[in-house]
Amino acid sequence: MKKLIFFLLGFSLIANADRSEDLFAENQKSKSYIKSFYMDCSTASPLCIEREEALRAERRFNDIFETALSRNIHNWPNNEMLGVEEALELRKIADNSFKEQFFGNASDSYKEATKTIFEILNEADLTVKELLELGEEYLYQDGKPDWAAPYFNDAIPYDPDNQRIIDGLSRIKFLRSFEDDIKTIENLILMADYQKALVLINETMRGDPGNKTLQELRAQATEELKAAEINFLLFELNSESYDLSLDEKKEKLTKIQNSISLYGEEALGEDIQSSKRKLEDLIYTEELRELKEAYVYNPNEIETIYQRAKDLSRNYPNEKGALDFLRLVKESRDKLRLDELKTTADKLRASELWAKVKNVLQEIYIIEQSEEIKKQISDVENIISLLSQIKEIQEKPFLSDSQDYINYSKSLSKKLTVYSSESTPKLNKNLIEFDSLINQHQMLITKEAKGKKTQEGAISKTKDSVRGRNNEPSKTDYASARFGKRPSESKQPTASFKKASLIKSSFAKAINCKRRINNKQFTAYFQITVSSTGKAKEARLADAQEFESSNRAIKDAMEVARKALSKSKYHPAQEGGVDVESFLKQKLVIPARFCQR
Repeated sequence: MKKLIFFLLGFSLIANADRSEDLFAENQKSKSYIKSFYMDCSTASPLCIEREEALRAERRFNDIFETALSRNIHNWPNNEMLGVEEALELRKIADNSFKEQFFGNASDSYKEATKTIFEILNEADLTVKELLELGEEYLYQDGKPDWAAPYFNDAIPYDPDNQRIIDGLSRIKFLRSFEDDIKTIENLILMADYQKALVLINETMRGDPGNKTLQELRAQATEELKAAEINFLLFELNSESYDLSLDEKKEKLTKIQNSISLYGEEALGEDIQSSKRKLEDLIYTEELRELKEAYVYNPNEIETIYQRAKDLSRNYPNEKGALDFLRLVKESRDKLRLDELKTTADKLRASELWAKVKNVLQEIYIIEQSEEIKKQISDVENIISLLSQIKEIQEKPFLSDSQDYINYSKSLSKKLTVYSSESTPKLNKNLIEFDSLINQHQMLITKEAKGKKTQEGAISKTKDSVRGRNNEPSKTDYASARFGKRPSESKQPTASFKKASLIKSSFAKAINCKRRINNKQFTAYFQITVSSTGKAKEARLADAQEFESSNRAIKDAMEVARKALSKSKYHPAQEGGVDVESFLKQKLVIPARFCQR
């Protein structure tokens, strides 16, 4: 009969646990169901506000529902699980209301379901509090463990991890069975079952952590367990022969090393030390022999052999044979690697990937350490530095307008030309573009100097000189240097130079109006850096100061136009038939109401 009762109880617990998992799965399905509904709530309409409140209520229900299941509510003694099932049914009613967009009703149902579970959990917490107060009073104040036990036993299903409940039950067990437990522990120690003795000691000490009798028994069991382990270990390690494979020898040596770390050399004795030294000698000899065979018969595995030789030399630093073999393998590896690195360096140099070329050359120098490689590294570092300085000038068009800066740029070009050859087409193209910019800027400087001399004695002013004083742009688009001169000051292009120009159809396509702009018609000039591939590297307003006091609509229209210019396509400038990077000043007449929808 008793067996039948235990069977039915166990079956009931399993069934309840399964039901808990089923309820969790049902709620997960409902959560996914709600997420499947979409509604455009980009504007805060009353319906959208109600919908958001319903979703918040649904999330609060999910949180408390999962909390209840995590507290193993299926094991609670008063069928509290039925309340959780009732709450889940209310949740399903709320889901249907949500589906029909009755969000207020859905919110109320979610809240009611949440309240149902909250009341169950709150009632359980109050029950635990009351049971603990009574149980602890009987146990700690009155010293009546038998009276206290029912209260702790009733509380633990609701909160099995509650430390107060665990401590109380441990104390009750200690008071009820201390003398019997002591006898059992002493018998276990006599039978050399130290592990079980220690388990029982630790369990009993929960009821009285400072009990001296238990502390003494634990120290005794621990010491005798250690002695037994050492004796067994010594028997096991000393009884094994040395007729083992290399891996087995290594495994045995690891065991000995771990044992020494755990118990100390003195406790294990000299025999273990002797076994350790013998194993180390055998392993060293066998590993060195295997490596030498691999070096002879498997030369393609030189990298693996090299790494193993390094490990062997590290593990046996006093063995000259290991060090000599490592030197031999390193020489072979370096020779093979040197050929591979030089091939890689040549390929990278052909692709003009200078930073990677430098890295590979440095690896070569570690092996070879020749003056030739050292010079190659220096040359590549110079190329990288010069290209970097030139790029900085090209990307910042208004750095300086002085002749000194022109001369500095020319010196960079001259230094980089030293490394130019038929095998460096990218570098050559960069030089052409840079020299073109230098020449254009030089024309600006030269014209400015001549213009000043002419103005001193001139009585009548030409149209160009008037433009120079008033800072007015020309009526046509034209290319200029990237070194900071305004286009109105630039010299007319020579016969071999062709200006960059805007592809106006691409500008029209690039205009992106995100809102209405009610501006008046106005004219603006933009400075655009056009690359040799016909793309805008930079587009900005040329006469920004004139528009500082303009209204918001004009500034917004100018920004739309600027962004469109930066995304537009261009015919690049050409010098001597070669596409080059240049500077373009573009006049735009922005019509009234530029952006409309």
